[in-house]
Amino acid sequence: MNLKNKKVLVYGLAKSGLAAVNLLLRSGAEVYVCDDNGIMVPENTTAVPDASFSKECDLVVLSPAVPVGKPELREAVKRGIVIGETELASDFLDSELIAVTGTNGKTTVTLMITDILNGAGERAYALGNIGIPLSEKVGKLSPSDVAVTEVSSFQLETIKRFSPDAAVLTNVTSDHLDRHGSAENYAKIKARIFENQIPKDIAVINADDETSVKISEGVKSDLFFFSKNKKVRGTYLEDGEIYFSDSRRIHIASCGELSACAGFNLENALAATTVCMARGVHPEIIRKSLKSFVSPPYRMTYLGEKRGKKFYNDSKGTNVSATLASAKCLSENTVLILGGRSKGENFGYLFEKLPKNVVHVFVTGENSREIMDGALSAGFYGITYRRTLSECVKESVLVHADNVLFSPASSSFDRYADYAARGKAFDELFCDL
Repeated sequence: MNLKNKKVLVYGLAKSGLAAVNLLLRSGAEVYVCDDNGIMVPENTTAVPDASFSKECDLVVLSPAVPVGKPELREAVKRGIVIGETELASDFLDSELIAVTGTNGKTTVTLMITDILNGAGERAYALGNIGIPLSEKVGKLSPSDVAVTEVSSFQLETIKRFSPDAAVLTNVTSDHLDRHGSAENYAKIKARIFENQIPKDIAVINADDETSVKISEGVKSDLFFFSKNKKVRGTYLEDGEIYFSDSRRIHIASCGELSACAGFNLENALAATTVCMARGVHPEIIRKSLKSFVSPPYRMTYLGEKRGKKFYNDSKGTNVSATLASAKCLSENTVLILGGRSKGENFGYLFEKLPKNVVHVFVTGENSREIMDGALSAGFYGITYRRTLSECVKESVLVHADNVLFSPASSSFDRYADYAARGKAFDELFCDL
């Protein structure tokens, strides 16, 4: 992409927006910026009051937090000049690109793939939605490097030419309906990760997820699956053993020997194995990497035992399906703490599907009323509202149960900067008990 002397508007100046600004300046573009939160204007750029300036631009680069449906962007969208930071970066990237998306598990799969490839002697970097914008690495990666990039639905909704060498879809369940409008539209956006792939590229899809399987029908690249329940072309579980199969059947490991296979991480391990086997990584390297893998924080992190109860911090549980998966990992009686900012989810469904061992729920946060209405509609009456997370934690120890699980099924933005800040707050409340 030649952007020399082109007028480019960057809308949103968080981490990815600033990385895009720096890349655009290096490419010789004339950069204009705006941000709804009044962030300081970067050097060598021109501030504009709002996105209506997009009418005068050759290109608009959106932060993931900025909805593409904003009225002042309508004309720019119609002209086809609106893209995201990930799309921008991919046009300048020299290295191999592996992209990972899905409702749940994408961060963990991104880290697993990166660990395995580095264990195989390659130079792989975990980038994208995981915390380091892809644009930040443009010009620093060689053709022999690998950019393992976590990609969100917000980043996929504006792609044009984005075409990863390998693409992974972990699963698709309802999420971000406040932004995408419907589960159907959300699934269509997730499917776009495969849109521009060609036959020599690799696609990896969850064979146990109905929506993902439906998406696989439109894939044009070399298609592999992963499954806990059946034999597939790809990676599957059979009698506690992990196998990879294409024209061969290769034993990878015994599931019980891998730390990465604990709880719902099993699916993530199968997905990462599929990508790496399809690329030709030796199975022994995969086994060793998954054996020593440490999950990122705030994903069913065991904090310890206090007041006779085991505490788990799953602040990354930001949607209904993630919280259900976490709750199902615990077999003993459990107190669940929910609440945050709404993403348009169906909380009635959450309470219909909660395992029977969840004996009481505490709820706090901006969407408390919505959650409580969902519980009552499903006939779940063991629920208590409390004004603060601190009150929920203190009262959770009074309930006759074995576990306390903090898995909010909501975004953190009502009270916290992100899920990590929320997770840290829960850690501190646990320490103060």
